[in-house]
Amino acid sequence: MRKIATKILYLFVILTLFFVLAMLYLWREGEYQRGFANIDSSEFYRSPEGKIYVQISGSGKYELKGVDEASFRVLKLKHAYDYSNVAADKNHIYCAREILPGLDPKSAKVLGNGYISDGKISYYCATRSEKEAGFNEFGAIMKNLVHVFIKSYDDSPYFYRTKLVESANLEPIFDAGFARDGGTLYYKGEKLDADPNELRYITTENGAASGYYTDGKSLFLGFYRLDARYSDGTRQICYDPKHDIEYLFEPKSGVVFANEHKFSAQNMPYSAIYSVDNMHSFWPLFASKDGIYFWDGSKNEQAKISDYQLKGELKRLYADVFVDESSAYFLQQGEEWRRSKHGRHLEAQTVSLYKFAPSSSWREVGLVKDGEYGAVYANGEKVYFFSKIKPFYGIKHSVYEVADLSVIEILTRASKELSAKDISEMIKRGELVEASGEEVARSRIEYDSPKIILYITFGIAFVVIVLTTLAKPKRDKRDLR
Repeated sequence: MRKIATKILYLFVILTLFFVLAMLYLWREGEYQRGFANIDSSEFYRSPEGKIYVQISGSGKYELKGVDEASFRVLKLKHAYDYSNVAADKNHIYCAREILPGLDPKSAKVLGNGYISDGKISYYCATRSEKEAGFNEFGAIMKNLVHVFIKSYDDSPYFYRTKLVESANLEPIFDAGFARDGGTLYYKGEKLDADPNELRYITTENGAASGYYTDGKSLFLGFYRLDARYSDGTRQICYDPKHDIEYLFEPKSGVVFANEHKFSAQNMPYSAIYSVDNMHSFWPLFASKDGIYFWDGSKNEQAKISDYQLKGELKRLYADVFVDESSAYFLQQGEEWRRSKHGRHLEAQTVSLYKFAPSSSWREVGLVKDGEYGAVYANGEKVYFFSKIKPFYGIKHSVYEVADLSVIEILTRASKELSAKDISEMIKRGELVEASGEEVARSRIEYDSPKIILYITFGIAFVVIVLTTLAKPKRDKRDLR
């Protein structure tokens, strides 16, 4: 037993010593990189020894090997907003650390939107890095850590997309990645069968631009031309940030897309059941003629979650409350947490649809703080508070039944002084109670429990990020464009 304890002690001492030495090395590296000089407000840096480095978003600084340091210069537009990742020496043109073969460094110039041309050929060079195929967070962290300690290891989990364009007459249009040569449209260097004169983004519910776009006829997401036609009602209805999924809905045909993936045409048309700005649902649900579906972001596939069929057209009554010909429904999200020896972690997220009242006889009693917090509605003898408050201050649900009718006047008065905390106190006192109903559909996505090695890795990664941030030279405000 004593031998085992001694071995454990030795191991602890060795690991502690290794950790201290690693931190000292990282600190020294941070101090060294503090001496790097930014080159012409770009992603390129010059070390005290004169070596050229490029900042790869998500990874760190990598040496630009084989570059002619004396003739090195940054290529950029005079009034570009982005920090340029395009440069040249007497021999080559560089997109970050990748050489663009065939371009003449003497005549090449930046056109804009990521395009470069020397008057004979052109290239697309992405202004933002992308994740490599098969990317995973753990592998990316390990690669970045190895690069910090072993400079000769330069395998980054991120890359800058490049593409040769057989055109010398490119004109940047619309937004980053887009250019035209007459009637030919290019996106990130690839030809797209679309009208370059009519490009516009599909908007979200609040009018902001989404990742989807159209030429007035077809629909696109990045390189993908979607199997659907554009109509004026086409909208991006939701974005699931945890799984990086945008949802597109075209109400006339009832077609649905999760990113570029189309929901099964066999079950069309779909009715979209979603929370504006993801207020009370992590992702949307979709009702069809044979049941209710959702897009499982963990498996990247459409999944049926219920055989329940709505009766007639589904309409939004208010916020996250909907009605069909016979019933009223509300959306509700939930989280399942689990405790383990490694701590408390998220096990699953859910989005459910509840049937809770008849669809007829609804009347608006009044808005809560002019609609900022929601509204009070009545149905028969029951009164409800429909919440527009993000889960906060203990206000977790989309619908509350008013148990104490005296609070109706407080909720609907024209005062600006009502706070979310006041509503939370009403819930604590039992004046507002969570609405009950029949769960007619429930979607659920499970998450892997974190392993101890991840805690260690993320801990080290946090230290690396802090030190490299401290080491990054500050850019003079005058350099900002």
